[in-house]
Amino acid sequence: MSAVFLEEAQFNSTHFKEHANFGYTKFHQDTEFNGAVFDGFAHFHQSEFMQNGNFDSAHFSTTLLFNTAKAKQLHFTNVNFSEIEFRLAKIDSCQFWQSKFINEIDFSCTIFNKVDYRRCQFHSYCNFTNTSFSEVDFSYSLFLKSAHFIETKFIDIAYLNYVRFERPTEIIFQRMDLSKTSLVNTDISRINFGENIVAMMDLLSLIREG
Repeated sequence: MSAVFLEEAQFNSTHFKEHANFGYTKFHQDTEFNGAVFDGFAHFHQSEFMQNGNFDSAHFSTTLLFNTAKAKQLHFTNVNFSEIEFRLAKIDSCQFWQSKFINEIDFSCTIFNKVDYRRCQFHSYCNFTNTSFSEVDFSYSLFLKSAHFIETKFIDIAYLNYVRFERPTEIIFQRMDLSKTSLVNTDISRINFGENIVAMMDLLSLIREG
């Protein structure tokens, strides 16, 4: 599908029983998918949200494809994701507060200005390789399996406060700068820190102590 919505688009509580294809679509005004249910693939490849894209309390039964998309502001508050591909996107502001990611997620090579993952649950592998965050907040989130932060960029500030890593040896931070990272009440003593890590002094001491 390739379409242009010049006015506000309302899809609240819509049940998409088949694949929902909004690829290459431009949404010029606010777009609402709040409470929508996607039973098939939700395809937003190379779409563009020029104002707000709201998906609060939506449910994705299969895969959400958001690769190479652009957005001014997205809201995914309290959303259940089965699987998500968010590669090579450019997002100014994104809200994932209190959402659940059940299967693998891929945010690799995406550029975020500001993103909120507070109180999220990551149930499977998380790929943040080459992802860029100007400001990101993972506070109070839960990582149940592995996550790769390889060449990830925390530009201004990254909050990983009160984060719980159930399998800390499967969490990898490698070739990145952690000097602007806040880790209040987060146990990082068993995390896998790879080569070329730039870190604050308190973090360095924890790594050295093992």
